[in-house]
Amino acid sequence: MTKRERRLNIVVISAWYPSPDQPMNGVFVRDHARAASRYHDVAVLANGGMRTDARPFRVSPAEDDELATLRLTYAPSRLPFAAGSRYVRAVLAGLRRLERAGNRPDLLHAHIHEVGIAALVAGRRHGIPVVLSEHSSHFSLGSLRRSARLRARLVSRQVDLVCPVSDDLRRRMEAQGIRGRFRVVPNPVDTDLFVPAPPVQDEPITGLFVGGLHPVKRVELLLRAVARLPPGTLRLEIVGDGPARAELEALAADLAITRLVQFRGYLPKHRVAERIRAAGFLVLPSSIETFGVVVAEALAVGRPVLASRTGAIPEIVSDSNGLLVPAGDEEALAAGLGRMVKEHLGFDWQTLSRDAHERFGLDAVGRRWSDVYRSLAA
Repeated sequence: MTKRERRLNIVVISAWYPSPDQPMNGVFVRDHARAASRYHDVAVLANGGMRTDARPFRVSPAEDDELATLRLTYAPSRLPFAAGSRYVRAVLAGLRRLERAGNRPDLLHAHIHEVGIAALVAGRRHGIPVVLSEHSSHFSLGSLRRSARLRARLVSRQVDLVCPVSDDLRRRMEAQGIRGRFRVVPNPVDTDLFVPAPPVQDEPITGLFVGGLHPVKRVELLLRAVARLPPGTLRLEIVGDGPARAELEALAADLAITRLVQFRGYLPKHRVAERIRAAGFLVLPSSIETFGVVVAEALAVGRPVLASRTGAIPEIVSDSNGLLVPAGDEEALAAGLGRMVKEHLGFDWQTLSRDAHERFGLDAVGRRWSDVYRSLAA
């Protein structure tokens, strides 16, 4: 940044954002904001959802040690569009509060199309650009309702720039009639936490899965693949929670691999980083991934990745840093596990980490956002 370039005031408007009761909800959105804050002044208007005690809406400060954050809540209604109107009013009220504090916005950065209408109304009122980041897996899963698809089409045409987190997501959006100016900006990795570390050489080696225990993650396929390996080949560690956990634990017992599999449940980010450092490699057998932040996190630590060839994963994983197998193929996944057990130490962990930091680190993604913001604010 030259001496003549001032830091811009950026306001993030997000449908998802971490809170004390939901610490992982939209944690990647906060990391985007943190990345941008390395180059500009960033404040956040976080959607706290509908609450009966917020009449008609409420704007409250939220505790955050890095970013100025306001949480917006609004009352539900049986009338069509009434709750949405209250949310728009809450966004405008939040912006007024930021302005009174001396933070007049130069640009609004909305995260996912659900808040796009509110961001556009505020942008028009303030006469400033609006950027839309898109993360939603509904495009990849084909599960977007008609009303939401129409809203996404409207918002994408009207905002100044649409920034999907992967090329795969961009293509899937376009296939569903979403049009606009596109520029891919990937999800960032918290490189203050996911720091490089030399590989462990324990035997048997640990394969690590991190993610929600939902059907789309195909953890049942992973358990069946582990059961195919010779006894003592691999330990499997599963970090995450979700509605399928009890069923998956029962499956591990049925497959007689309970002693080889450890379910750790939900862990905060700093503990996830610890578990990646303690593992030999990451494994992600999902049927679809809009981005796969944990893949980039594992690479940032210096661990290779075994993953399904699906969604955005091939944009991140190649022969140089891991192994891809066909999605949904139990036999191929088992063979991939066997290969990774033998070959994981053959990857240069320092190169893996350096490349990931250069592509996905907070500084790297922050620079990309700075380029976007300045090109539009000009």
